[in-house]
This record gives sequence, C-alpha cells and structure tokens, in this order.
Amino acid sequence: MPKLSKPLISALNPTDQDVVVWDSSLPGFGLRAKASGVKTFVIQYRNRSGRSRRLSLGNLGKVTLDQARKEAVRLMGQVAAGGDPAEERRRI
Repeated sequence: MPKLSKPLISALNPTDQDVVVWDSSLPGFGLRAKASGVKTFVIQYRNRSGRSRRLSLGNLGKVTLDQARKEAVRLMGQVAAGGDPAEERRRI
C-alpha cells in the first residue's frame, strides 16, 4: 500500500472495473478510479454500530490531493470522537 502522491494518481489507469488505492500514511483514506476514468477521493471507516461506511470527498480536479488529505484527517477525527460523517451528510 503506497502513500498517495501526484505521480501515483497520474499513473493509475483502471481497466474494466473500479480500483481503490489506499493511502499508507492515513488509514481509511484512498482514491477510487472508475472504469470511466473518473477519480474520486474517499474515506472508509466503521461507525459505532460496526457498519462499514464510505464517503466521497470530491473528484480529482475539483479537489487537490492536499485538500482531500486535510478533509480526510478532519473527518476521521470526527469518526474517532464517535461521529458518523456519512450519516450527517445524508441528513442534509
């Protein structure tokens, strides 16, 4: 599991199925590359009930790697404090 970097993201070209590359320095933070070529930053975590949740942070191009990493740190902090960012977003 490599650390997400600009060269790694540029080299990532999915074939006929979605690919998720997880960041080695921030557990739960990754980049999903769809077969269509769309690349989206995501976080994945378990809520207090133990349910696995995945939340999109934004598409590459609209969100930079640094912005996505900062947002992932913020949201994972909420998770550590017992929050569920995906559920909060769903309520809005």
